[in-house]
Amino acid sequence: MELAYEMPYIPNIRGIILAGGAGSRIKPLTLKRTKSAIRFGGEHRLGEIVLTNMWRSGIRKIHFFTQSLYRSLSKDINLYYPVRSSSLDTYSIEIDPIQHRYGEEWSEGSGETLYYHRNLLEDTNEDDIAVFGGDHVYFMNIKQMLDHHKEMDADLTICAIPKKKLSCPIDNRDGTERIAFGVIKSLDNVVKGFEEKPSYDSLPEKIFASMGNYIFKRESLLEILKEKPTDIAHDIVRIMLDRNMKVALYDYSTNEVPGMINEREKGYWMDIADIDLYFEASMDLVNVEPRFNLYNPLWPMRDPPSKNVHSEGWIKGKRLGQMINSIFCPGIINSGATLYESIISRNVRIHSYTEIYQSILFPEVKIGRNCNIMNTIIDGEVIVPDNTSIGHDIAYDKSRGIHISPEGHRVVWKGYDFNFPRGYDPNKYIESPDFEMTAITLPKDLRENQKDRLISEA
Repeated sequence: MELAYEMPYIPNIRGIILAGGAGSRIKPLTLKRTKSAIRFGGEHRLGEIVLTNMWRSGIRKIHFFTQSLYRSLSKDINLYYPVRSSSLDTYSIEIDPIQHRYGEEWSEGSGETLYYHRNLLEDTNEDDIAVFGGDHVYFMNIKQMLDHHKEMDADLTICAIPKKKLSCPIDNRDGTERIAFGVIKSLDNVVKGFEEKPSYDSLPEKIFASMGNYIFKRESLLEILKEKPTDIAHDIVRIMLDRNMKVALYDYSTNEVPGMINEREKGYWMDIADIDLYFEASMDLVNVEPRFNLYNPLWPMRDPPSKNVHSEGWIKGKRLGQMINSIFCPGIINSGATLYESIISRNVRIHSYTEIYQSILFPEVKIGRNCNIMNTIIDGEVIVPDNTSIGHDIAYDKSRGIHISPEGHRVVWKGYDFNFPRGYDPNKYIESPDFEMTAITLPKDLRENQKDRLISEA
């Protein structure tokens, strides 16, 4: 078996992972954790994905810039990546919450996050700073972007992905249909214009969407930080363009990662903006040939979870523990339940005659007997009583305060008590028995059709 590939250490670049996002659009998963700390694939945190990319690309001095609710992320990073600065300061992975050296307030955007950490950037001597978001799903050889940044002699290089307008998610929170990405205008790989979340109707059919990944010349970034910019996209990029500083574009679709086995993997990137996109990215993992492959032997994630596909068929009424096309982590006990296309985190307990379909269970969840759960995310340590049904009756689920996304995915949030069901107000971080949300769900007969399909394919 081939060993995992790692680029040689690159001494003159420091990696920054922005891991302080509140994730308001993906609540309730972010009620008690930062967005980068959300579980992904059962075993990992979202923030570990970019950490893997940086480390395997040769960037070995890495910082997580965090704010509140970061402890769940720092616990896993400190446990599984116990790397500290050596005497030569070559290898380090560190968690850096804001220390309020420049005021008591928290940052309101990515630009202010860099501003409040600028003492770290001033005290280093690297030529370049890679600033990447900590809540996206993709594999990337960052060394290739750095080489392009050097060849262009750019003050800033923005990583962008070519997209068809029709395939882009829409953000209409302000009442206008907007592309949910920043859109770049370029000529010969030089950025000529940048607009954050422009209106849908104003765009051509093909665009370059910013991935929120940047490489700066350190001195150029420090110059702009004197302005105390609020946001990288809105402010830092605009200021650099106004000052005729050189801003380059790197085309992510050209990136080559060792060990990718099919074309579907190349160029895959998912911005986990809301519950439905999180669900879509998670369900990709249980495919026979996923677009985001946790098991690439040359570019693996840390301790990828177990996975089984093409299991023997489901038999009604039999007390058989089966997991069909599913991912499962260490420490789980399946005592006679049947799972289809689901992701099961560590130390989950599932009891007899329960059926779970296309669902995601976070660590320490306990599921009772004779439960029927579909299209549901169950957050950590929730106890689901015997004979519980979730995901089949929208009115019933709403009456119990279970969160329902626009596409009908349920979320049983951390701290939910089935004995005292209550909803929550996603705008106020507080529980509220009056919570209401409209949504659609899959018809009941679709579940049976999908189950039959799985059995026939097994």
